[in-house]
Amino acid sequence: MLAPVLLALNGLDPSAFTANEKSEYLLAIQAVETLETFLVLWVLLKQFRPFPERWFNVDPRDDAFSLEKVGL
Repeated sequence: MLAPVLLALNGLDPSAFTANEKSEYLLAIQAVETLETFLVLWVLLKQFRPFPERWFNVDPRDDAFSLEKVGL
């Protein structure tokens, strides 16, 4: 990730941050990583559009591991 490198180049040391600054820094890093992950998933999955009807549908009442679904 580039954030620690950019901070170091600007003379900032994350280990010298206060507790609040560290928590905000970590939250920002996690948010950026989450967005990057969703971007990669979007790029990789867009070739399969339109998605099958039940591809991403999750029903908690449905037993995903039932023997009937596996054909046993």
